[in-house]
Amino acid sequence: MCGIAGIFDLNKQTTKFNSNLSAMLLSIKHRGPNDSGTWFKDGVHMGMTRLSIIDLTDAGHQPMISNDKRYVIVYNGEVYNYKELKISLEKKGYIFTSKTDTEVVLNLFIEYGKECVNMLRGMFAFAIWDNQSDSLFIARDHMGIKPFLYYYQDGVFVFCSELKGMLASGIVPKQLCKDGLNVFLQKGFIAPPLTALKEVKSLLPGQCAELTTSGEFKIDYYWDIKPKKVHTEITYEEATSSVKELVLKSVNEQLVSDVPLGVFLSGGLDSSVLVAAMRLNGVDQIDTFSIGFEQFQPQDESDDAEESAKHFKTKHHKIIINADYAYRQINKFIDGLDQPSVDGLNTFLVAEYARKNVTVALSGLGGDELFNGYAWQHRFYRATKSDIALGNLFEQFEKNLTTIGNLNNKIKNRFINSTSAYKNYENIHLIFTKSHFQQLFSVTYQDNIIKKSLANIILTDDYSRLQQINKIDMRFFMGAQLLRDSDAVAMANSLEVRFPLIDTRLVDYVYQLPDQYKIHHQFSVSDINRGFEKTISYKSGGVKKLLFDAFQPDLPESLNNRNKRGFKMPFNKWMQNDYWIKEIIECLITLEKKILQPGATSKLLAGWQANKIGWQQIWALYILQKWMEKNNIEFNT
Repeated sequence: MCGIAGIFDLNKQTTKFNSNLSAMLLSIKHRGPNDSGTWFKDGVHMGMTRLSIIDLTDAGHQPMISNDKRYVIVYNGEVYNYKELKISLEKKGYIFTSKTDTEVVLNLFIEYGKECVNMLRGMFAFAIWDNQSDSLFIARDHMGIKPFLYYYQDGVFVFCSELKGMLASGIVPKQLCKDGLNVFLQKGFIAPPLTALKEVKSLLPGQCAELTTSGEFKIDYYWDIKPKKVHTEITYEEATSSVKELVLKSVNEQLVSDVPLGVFLSGGLDSSVLVAAMRLNGVDQIDTFSIGFEQFQPQDESDDAEESAKHFKTKHHKIIINADYAYRQINKFIDGLDQPSVDGLNTFLVAEYARKNVTVALSGLGGDELFNGYAWQHRFYRATKSDIALGNLFEQFEKNLTTIGNLNNKIKNRFINSTSAYKNYENIHLIFTKSHFQQLFSVTYQDNIIKKSLANIILTDDYSRLQQINKIDMRFFMGAQLLRDSDAVAMANSLEVRFPLIDTRLVDYVYQLPDQYKIHHQFSVSDINRGFEKTISYKSGGVKKLLFDAFQPDLPESLNNRNKRGFKMPFNKWMQNDYWIKEIIECLITLEKKILQPGATSKLLAGWQANKIGWQQIWALYILQKWMEKNNIEFNT
């Protein structure tokens, strides 16, 4: 696991950017504190910082050069099937000098070219320079777990694992991206290919690209979540058996490590399944980690986690957080977050704690997206034909409905959101609505910016309604926010996090099962609207029933009657402490000089106090200002 960086000067000024690359690597040292290296030639500058996970010897040093000196690679990630790939390459005559997956990826590229990415199973972002053809090949993993950011202007191509590295290059302008800002204010995160910086883009999941010295930069998809023939001949019992087998395989592969490994254990279904799978794979000692909150029992899952840990007989570690501790960690969190997001503090805190004991941790992230643990998935799937027809009718008059106020919101939630998965995602999870936006911000609200971001997620009539919403969940909400934030804040603590429940084999298999195997009807639409955590247990309700049924015999009996509930932190209570309010006010006042209208601070604070504006809106602006301040980001109107 590493941080990677590179600068390519197509004008081939040999040593011009050596110091720039060194500054980039220093800024991402947390991603790889064990080793670092650079390689320069004719305007090509490549470097890495290494967190040693597999083969802890110097043989894993990067940049890694091929035996014939033609190819150079910098690589970040873990390829879990590297051992079998290595055997196949050895049969073709390749000689290996290390036990790393880096060398396997390099030789696989030498043998198969860009087709090598189709053979990899895992998480990765890498760049390979070809000295003979003077070309650079780059790729990002199928699900978008590992980041790849790039800048390309005036014959200079810069890439890095993090924005802070791009900023440290001294090449990338420190200017806020207006489109990215609009997405953030509407959704609380920035969706790729946009980033928080005006001139920096992100490679999308499942993409690869090639840059030549002629200046041509071509991006292609090598993999996507596609609608495959639904296997209606498979029985439900066969499906649960196959799901269990695939989860066991994925977990077993992702246990590979030459350093200590643990599990983030919330006490919910997904993380409990991971621990069960580890036990079934014969793992004797398991370290589990959970987070709890002082004085906020209703939002605290740590008791559930302890109960699961007791069942599985793990070595359990629990950290209890209060407002003072969270406040003291904010500046470190903002630095680790790398880009503005309303999420990620919980992962940062548990990762910081876990790193004292382990270097690798498994996470159950992805279980909700793949196995339908969210109410909006069920609501969208259960929409009737009349709902959709009314939604199409109302959508035609949507602009004229804005004066109806709350009635309009109900109409949109019930009907317009039923028309398509794209439309659904435009209207859910909003931080600032259009009306709030226009009242508070001096920047222009962009009506189509979310639609434009979602357009990168290709849906056709071949996708069922459930497949549509699942794909957007995995590519947009999970990919652009949850995975991105998890990687950034965990690596800020030099901790590698792995996600067995989004192994591509498992995703492909579940995606092509009949919808009725994944969505069960033991509950009513009113149950969905009230929220799963209030009404529906795993056993009786059918939330994520496919995954639950696959592992039920191996799970704590108490999990049968637990409700599915999302992880929540007591931000609203914490932020009402005097020291936090003081800093929030300072941030809002500063933002009035940038993106807020005059007097917006008092409106926001009054709205928050009257419960007309939620903590999420205040938190989003607080995070945005602190991130801009920490990175000296300019905003030009």
